[in-house]
Amino acid sequence: MLAGLHLNNTYFYGRHVSNIIPVYGMLPDKKEEMLTALKNGLNSIKAEYLDAKLKKGLEGNIVSILR
Repeated sequence: MLAGLHLNNTYFYGRHVSNIIPVYGMLPDKKEEMLTALKNGLNSIKAEYLDAKLKKGLEGNIVSILR
């Protein structure tokens, strides 16, 4: 997605708790830096982690345990 963006004076913010590799910066100035960070980050993550399939339906279990 980031590689295909061609925007000027736009802040790209990809820092969320669910993002394994947080990237953020001003486009287009920091685009290459962010792409490099993504490539390096992906290369540092084990393939079995990236290929893992999450089990659906367990999202609420922690809530029911706390009640």
